[in-house]
Amino acid sequence: MPHDGQVTAPAPRRSLVSRLLGREPDPHRPLDHDYVQTRWVRLYRPGPWRVAVLVPAALVLAFAASIVLVAVLAVRVHPVLHLGTLLVAALVLAGLGLLLTRAMTSGVYVNDQGVRVVSLRRSRVMRWDEVVDVRRVAGPQAVFGLPMVRQDGERVLLILRGGSDVPTPVATGAADFAGRAEAYDIAASALERWWQAGRA
Repeated sequence: MPHDGQVTAPAPRRSLVSRLLGREPDPHRPLDHDYVQTRWVRLYRPGPWRVAVLVPAALVLAFAASIVLVAVLAVRVHPVLHLGTLLVAALVLAGLGLLLTRAMTSGVYVNDQGVRVVSLRRSRVMRWDEVVDVRRVAGPQAVFGLPMVRQDGERVLLILRGGSDVPTPVATGAADFAGRAEAYDIAASALERWWQAGRA
């Protein structure tokens, strides 16, 4: 079939994992300085410790869901009791699933307008003009969020205009960076660069 010599490449497809983690920038962005990144981009991928805990936990949750379903359907009871048991089990499993998803997606996300800090308990969004400094603060840090404390730790803080600070998950004791000083330094430097570019 004749054509004019121009071949258009298909749009790159993003995997489910990259969609969930939000790591890749927009593949359809123009290649000029006027481009504005509006989608949230994750600064770093989940570390091996987080993956080592959450992937087996997700498998156990899926296994537990199948066992509950089979157990409820195998017992001969009144249909209303079946429905009630299934509803309670579904709510518990959905809650655990949301907790696992939140644990996997927690982290620091940036775009040209601001920064979003996502933790297990809350999500906070700040515009770059609200952040007056991105500071690395040395001091004791909890390891993996547990009571164990690392005395020579370091964490990145966002210093806001009013003088308050927002701790980020970018810390030497966090599951993403424990034993990975270079990965911590790369993530901290990336956050500093995004802040400087956002304020420019």
